[in-house]
Amino acid sequence: MGALKYISDKLFSNDKEVALVEEVNANKGLATAWVNFDGTDGSIRSSFNVSGVVRVSTGLYTITFTTPMDNANYAVASTTERPAADGSNKVEMVLSDTKSTSTFQIKVRSSSTDSMSDSVSSGLIIFGGKA
Repeated sequence: MGALKYISDKLFSNDKEVALVEEVNANKGLATAWVNFDGTDGSIRSSFNVSGVVRVSTGLYTITFTTPMDNANYAVASTTERPAADGSNKVEMVLSDTKSTSTFQIKVRSSSTDSMSDSVSSGLIIFGGKA
C-alpha cells in the first residue's frame, strides 16, 4: 500500500479511495490519529487526523485533531528521540492534564537534567475516543 492521504473524511492510497474515515473509526483496533513531528518547532512530518502541533514552550506541545474525538477517553502512546539540547538519551513524554475531544498536551522532560526539553523527533499514536 502506498502513502495514505486523508481528504474530506476519506482515505486514499495511490490516489484510489480505500476507506471512509467512519469505517476506519468503527474498528476500535485501529489508531484514530497519529503524528510524527519535529520537537524543536512543532512542524508535522506526517500525520493522520492531526491538524496541528504547537510548541507552546520548551518541551510542551499542544496537539489538535482534524476531526474531534467523540469523547476524551482515548489513550496516547508516544516515542521521542533524545532532546536536541542536552544530549541525554533518557527522556520521558507524559500526557498533560489538559485533554479534551479536540486537543491534548504532551510534555517532554529530560531524565538526566530533570527539566523540560525539546526532542529531535516525536511520534504519537492515539487509540479510542470514539463511541
